[in-house]
Amino acid sequence: MVSNLQGEVCEDDLDKILTNIRRADVQLSLLGMHIPKHSLEMGDCTNHTASENPQLSYDEPSQKAKKTPALSCFKKLLLELDGDSYEFEDVVSALSKFELRAVAQRGWKISLEIGPSFKLPIVGFTQIKEALPPPMREYSVADLSHSIQFANSYQYPDEPEKRIDISDTVRGE
Repeated sequence: MVSNLQGEVCEDDLDKILTNIRRADVQLSLLGMHIPKHSLEMGDCTNHTASENPQLSYDEPSQKAKKTPALSCFKKLLLELDGDSYEFEDVVSALSKFELRAVAQRGWKISLEIGPSFKLPIVGFTQIKEALPPPMREYSVADLSHSIQFANSYQYPDEPEKRIDISDTVRGE
């Protein structure tokens, strides 16, 4: 869901919406404002004000007042559905990780002939495999004095137990 949280909010059917979202097995991510997980777990989601939310501090006072009702609603949704929230800047930087083609895609024209007198002009394109950015989930460890360390390992497809040193690999094109 992409939102600046400044629209009208009606919480009358929120429980029904939560039930239907769970039934449809939908994963919720809010794009537009980051609401920290610890802020979601601080108790009653409906009593937070704009002054208690540091992420609203850069907004004009009139915008803070517009966002506060929607913020409490989205906090409840994110808490109940174990959703995530991200700033627009984080989303844009993640989207920049998509790789673009070096050559512009060009269509190839063919004529589909059905019988001796029926022809359909068709333009075909090569299907491109979808590229996904890295996940934007937050990771943490139980003991905050330790940090999470990410590591890549390389192995043969037919021998997964045998590890390959990175110096023995060649990056493909």
